[in-house]
Order: sequence, then structure tokens, then C-alpha cells
Amino acid sequence: MRKNLIIILVFIASAIHSQNLDSLFNRFLEIRERNPQGRQVTSSSSEPVKCSFGIVSEIKSNFNNFSPKQQAVLAPLLNRPITDTSIISPSGKFKINFSKNGTDAPIYNVNELAKIADYVFKVEVDSFKYPVPAVDSDGKYDIYVQYLGSKDYGYTNWDDMDANNKAIGCYFVINSDYRSFPTQGLDFLKVTVAHEFHHAIQVTDYIYRLSDSFYMELTSTSMEEFVYNDVNDYYNYLSSYFSNPGKAIVQSLGYNLAVWNIYLRDRFGISIVKEMWEKMPTMRAVECFSNVLEKHGSSLLKEFNEFGIWTYFTNTRAIAGQYFKEGDKYPLVKPGMQVQLTNSQAAVTVKSEAISNNFIEVTDGENTIVPLVTNADITSSVNSKSSISFEMTISKNQSTGFSSIYPGYYAKLSSANPSLLTDNYFFNGKLASKIENAEFAYPQPFNYSKYSTIYFPAQLTSEGTVDLSIFSIDMNLIYSGVLRIVNGNKVVVGWNVLNNNGNKLSTGVYFYVVKCGDNISKGKFVVLND
Repeated sequence: MRKNLIIILVFIASAIHSQNLDSLFNRFLEIRERNPQGRQVTSSSSEPVKCSFGIVSEIKSNFNNFSPKQQAVLAPLLNRPITDTSIISPSGKFKINFSKNGTDAPIYNVNELAKIADYVFKVEVDSFKYPVPAVDSDGKYDIYVQYLGSKDYGYTNWDDMDANNKAIGCYFVINSDYRSFPTQGLDFLKVTVAHEFHHAIQVTDYIYRLSDSFYMELTSTSMEEFVYNDVNDYYNYLSSYFSNPGKAIVQSLGYNLAVWNIYLRDRFGISIVKEMWEKMPTMRAVECFSNVLEKHGSSLLKEFNEFGIWTYFTNTRAIAGQYFKEGDKYPLVKPGMQVQLTNSQAAVTVKSEAISNNFIEVTDGENTIVPLVTNADITSSVNSKSSISFEMTISKNQSTGFSSIYPGYYAKLSSANPSLLTDNYFFNGKLASKIENAEFAYPQPFNYSKYSTIYFPAQLTSEGTVDLSIFSIDMNLIYSGVLRIVNGNKVVVGWNVLNNNGNKLSTGVYFYVVKCGDNISKGKFVVLND
């Protein structure tokens, strides 16, 4: 009986795997518009797909598991396109391969494509300092022009993969016809080259990891904006995120989340995206977010919550000079739940997915309160574990555990995992966050083996920065600098506990002085250097 049960389970698992492969096979043919059997094909996601890099990579990873018949169909679609003509870009860095006649013949001037490729290289490599992607034996990077149907801007591919999951013989393909796309003409070429060239950098210089494909697409889509700010093709993908911000970030296809990198760029500078990619070979994407943000004196929990605030102030709620520069062109974020205050109170229980922003709309007559609860459960995100639950209560009566969020309104966030959550609130379309002033430095004692950042009390300034000075017990100045204020549940400034020479401190007691405009706060803290 036990043996028969094992056989049945193996059979079921194989059938499910086969169904997944069939779905993958059919979705790819749908994108390529080569579905001769006329089957009804549905996408595995409600999100629009911009390029077929992800699905091509997934198919290549599973190629040997497809049936011989399926392999025969897929093989020519996965190989380098066959062309009859090529030109070299003005810089000599790119080789553009295309056909002069037939369906694959480009409707645009390939010389313009070559110039655009050179410009993208200049920005992404020379200006942003990304490494040069691996080239072919002739010392050039290949771009192919081929008709890819009406749904696929282009894709990045490779001939082989080394033991470190880095691509060998990388190239990308761009659609020969842009007439079915929302962005056309030279703008179509600009965003596609900026997007695919960064995929080439990702897979040849850092790593290809299927489980982090969302961040690969997220980065490439944001790179379109960074390279060509005046071309805004990424607008076409935002609605699927803004309509469901409570979806786990790793479950996104990534195109709709380019705004996360845009947010990080605006907060910390363009180099922070590269810093995260430099961590990618050894960490999952969400771990990279956390690691790098801590080095910048912040955290993923604080920044993803602030990102949620930025996504709230878009469209008709956009505020000139604040939050996203192009936020008035973005959709309005959609609350995941709506509830009315009854008998002066409303309480909802939410199952929150890992790394997500949860908006809840609470109405009380003419007043609207929107709690924003951020989930920054990195471990569950990496391990694809289940959601965590929290209860949000809005009340017109003050009680134990409630915080004032607006005169006459109080809020309480309850969860078995409080350290993974943080909250903010909007009242009638305006930020009404509860903000507490820190009274002392924390964590204390600071131990290098446990922590990477210590936080000191601060006060908000118009510049968003403070002057921090650290003194030894004998009052020798060992550090001074200007640091960014972290404005989350507490207003603090974070420091990495390294002196002016970049060295760790010895075990002992130290003094801090934080100058916030005309306000000065002082105190002491203890360092343990194991």
C-alpha cells in the first residue's frame, strides 16, 4: 500500500510538472505569435509582459525537460537569429545584425539603432560605472533585429552559462517592428536598448538567478528612465502594481516596480542601484536591499514604508516638489480593503505577504483614514513562506496600546510579528503619521557582531540632514560628518560606528553630539568590540 502511494504521488508530481512545462511552452508561443494549434492561452500573471528575457531564460533552464516535439519547436526560437547583413556602430563596440528583406527586415534605420546603442553604453558603463558586458570573439557585442510579434519589445539571450551562473556569449534581440507598441519610433529603440543592455550587464557580470528575475526586470525597466528621462514607456506597466501594492514583491514580474529603483535613486543617488547589484552574486535581491540600506543608515522596513507614502501621493494627490517628480502621471494606489467605522471603531485582520505595502481605507462619515502597514519579512520572502497576519484597529476612543494619529482618532497595530511591520496613516488625503522622538541611542550596548548601525535621537530639519560628532571618553573627536535623518516611527540618525579613518571603535564608552539646525542633543553609548 505504501509503495503504491509513493508511485501515485510521483505520478501526480510528474503530471503537475508536465502541466507547468506545457503552460510555459504555450505562453512562449503566444508571445511569439506562433501558436499553430490555435489553443486558448492565458498568461500566468495579470501583469503585462514587456520583454521575453524571463520566459526565454526559464525555458532554457528547463529545456531538457520538454518533450522531443516541444524541443524541436523551441530550439530555433532560442538560437541566434539568422541574418544576411551587419553593420558596426560608430564606436566599434556593437555589431548590428539584420536582414534586408522579409518579415524580419526592420522598419527603422539600423544606423539610428547603432547610435542609440553607443549612447546607452556611454551612460550605463561610462557614467553609471557598470562593468562592460562580455563580448564575442570579435570584441563586439551582438544585437540582432528580428520580428518578434506584436507583444515583445526584445529579449536578452546567451549561448552558455558558466558554473557561477554567468552568461557566456551574450547578445540581445530587438523587434524589427514597433507599430503595435505604445512607444514608437526612435523612442521604442531607446527604451528597448537601455533595457536589454542592462540585462546583458546583469547576466554576464553579476549573476542570472531565476528566483530573482523580478529584480532583473525591475532594474532594466528603471534603467530606461535613468538613461532616457524624457521617454516614459514604464508608465504603461504601473497600474498592475498600484492596483495591488499588497502583492509580495518577489511575485511581481518586475516591470511595474521600476518606481522602487526610481525612489531609491531619488533618496540616495543613482549609485545605490549598482551597490545592490554588486551584492547579488552572494545574496537574494531582498537581502541586497536590506544590506545596502543598512550601510546607508536606514533599513528596508523604513524605506519600503516611505516608498509606500510616495506611492500614495500620485495622480490627483501628487504634491509639486515632493515625492516622485513624475508622480502626477502615475495611477492612484488602490486600498486592499475598505471598511466603515461602526460604533466609533473599525477593526480588520489582514494576511500580509512578504515585502509589501498594505493600504486599508476606513471611512467615518466625511472623513477617510488610510492606514499604511508595511511588511518587511525578508526571511519569508527568500524562503517563499506563507503570509503573516496583523490586526489594524481605528477608534475614536483612546485606549491602552492606541496611538493618536489625528485629533479624535487613534490607531492600534497588533501582530505576532511586530518587528516585521511598521505603520503610517493618511487623514483626508494628507499624511497624519504618528511620530515619536527617540530619547536615547540604540541599540545599546552596540556590538559589531550583532549590529551594523547605531541610531541617535534627532529632530526633523528642512535639509533632511544633521551634523554628527562622536567623542572618546577623554573627549577626542573620532568622527564627524553630515548624515541623513531617518524619519520612520522614530526620528533618528543612523551611523555605521566607524571612525573618520573607516576603522571600528575599541570597546568603551563614547559621547555623541547631534546638531539638528539650532537644536543639539547629547548623550553617551557603549561599544563592545569582540
